[in-house]
Amino acid sequence: MTGDVTTLVPPLKKTLFCATHPSKKAKLYCETCDELICRDCIVRVHRDHQYDLVPESFAKQEKVIVDSLKPVEEQIATLERAVESVDTRCAAVVEQKTAVVAEIRTAMAHLRQALEARETELVGQAEQTAQQKLKTLAAQRDGLNCNWAS
Repeated sequence: MTGDVTTLVPPLKKTLFCATHPSKKAKLYCETCDELICRDCIVRVHRDHQYDLVPESFAKQEKVIVDSLKPVEEQIATLERAVESVDTRCAAVVEQKTAVVAEIRTAMAHLRQALEARETELVGQAEQTAQQKLKTLAAQRDGLNCNWAS
């Protein structure tokens, strides 16, 4: 959108004709009616209207368009800065998410290791307790068998 308005609107290269008199060249622009007219139309329909030659009217309209684009260009620059700011913040959020996910994975790996170590410890204690009880029970059975056999 930046640039001169003349780059946006190509110069008129073809001959323009009057809408009322198609055989006549439209050399004037009626500013009151906002239309191209020929000299005959000035006398008949557009007598008391504001009109000017097409090149001069084009220059006036070009200035109006250029002037009306200035605030838009300022808004575009503001919007571009806002979009850049949002993009920067998005990148920061993605970077932060990546760091948090890595931290969570590390913490979970440590918790898994701790749980597995605790599991190994508890299983070992359970097996040791069971072996001791089994020994005690085996001794009781042997004692009962000895008393029974006698």
